[in-house]
Amino acid sequence: MVNFVCDACKKAFPGAVRGKDYFTYLNKGLCVSCDHKLEESVRQELSKKPSYSLSAYKSILRTRLNQICK
Repeated sequence: MVNFVCDACKKAFPGAVRGKDYFTYLNKGLCVSCDHKLEESVRQELSKKPSYSLSAYKSILRTRLNQICK
């Protein structure tokens, strides 16, 4: 168990378990609620694209993650 601080909302979560209480993307840790916000924003952006590509997904994920974790 780890004391975890979300990089997006800056809330502390004592005794957090990775994969259950927080998720890690590109060396940034997100709590469950911020992870849902990230996934939703990426999903909305990808739905605007005419076709899916992995490079577009990675680019959008990186951009949204950096915006959320300011």
